[in-house]
Amino acid sequence: MPSAMKRIPPVVFVLAVVAVALALAALWNALANPFQFTSGPQSVSLVRGYDDVVTYTVTYRGAGPAVVEGAYVILKGQLLHVQVVSVDVVAGESDPGRRLSAEGKLEPGQHITLQPGDTIQFRLSLHGADRGGNYLGGFRLIFRAYGLALTQDAKPDGDYVILVN
Repeated sequence: MPSAMKRIPPVVFVLAVVAVALALAALWNALANPFQFTSGPQSVSLVRGYDDVVTYTVTYRGAGPAVVEGAYVILKGQLLHVQVVSVDVVAGESDPGRRLSAEGKLEPGQHITLQPGDTIQFRLSLHGADRGGNYLGGFRLIFRAYGLALTQDAKPDGDYVILVN
């Protein structure tokens, strides 16, 4: 039997399997929760018929760069007492902000490139439509990373309430 056809030692095979499993686990972790809801007021009170602006922050925790192309505000409740008038997305202190369309997209040709640890601020212009309240369920981000087009939710820990009085 030629020397190239010898069996691979079991130790080398096991180490190769472990290395592949660790690489897959790291990729899965980076894809599973790359965006984390970081800060913002846990309770907002609006006056019925009036608008107010509220800012929430999301941090990117992925393993490599990501390009954000859009986002949606997730409001929860049987009836929507709060109307989202507009959403401005701000990435960094020098960024003037970009307004999302009604479909949650940035203008054609616009995008936000993030590195791990970067933050995005969502400035929500809210209108108090009817008395009652809704929960903020977070933000659904549309982005590209790792050569893939992805959608991921950044959900707050606990209840974030928007009340209309």
